[in-house]
Amino acid sequence: MIYNGVVKDFSVRLLNEPGYNGKLYCEYIAEALERGKVFDFVNLGDFSISKLYSEKYEDCMWVVINPPNITFEELCEDFEAYNDMIVTQVVHLQYEKEGDSAYITHIDHEYVFYTLEEYEKRICDVTQKGNAKTRLKSFKIDNSKIPFNYRCEILRKDENGNDLPQEDEQFLCYVLECYFKHKDLLKEYFQKV
Repeated sequence: MIYNGVVKDFSVRLLNEPGYNGKLYCEYIAEALERGKVFDFVNLGDFSISKLYSEKYEDCMWVVINPPNITFEELCEDFEAYNDMIVTQVVHLQYEKEGDSAYITHIDHEYVFYTLEEYEKRICDVTQKGNAKTRLKSFKIDNSKIPFNYRCEILRKDENGNDLPQEDEQFLCYVLECYFKHKDLLKEYFQKV
């Protein structure tokens, strides 16, 4: 992507969590859309708050579109804890539209730290912020022009470390799948694209 000129600046935090070994399998499972709507390029640019939840209501994903930003946050019943704080994951991007095309100009991933009280409010209130500790960013891409429909080449290995056939996947979906646990919610949210 850097070679092709769609990514200009790229930063990554090393020695964070280990990478994923193996293939990510996704199957369509009908989930519940509590509010909002699934992603559609036609409505890109409209204000939107969507909440999808899995079989367990506490396993959910919030998507807030506040042009020119989109924020994805995953909440989990079996949440991660760190020093008496609840940790969630957020992928944030900024985009711009040019005619019928839309481009990601910035994207990053952060760990957000909530107190128990903040997290209990956050389950129902999209405006509740995690203030227990400064957010920890694992990567960010800035000053870029990544088409929303850009497909990146994915190299995967099987459980024995053998190379699997190369695949391509929509860039934003790939980034979200690398971090979020509930792939079923991603599949449902992006079902139109």
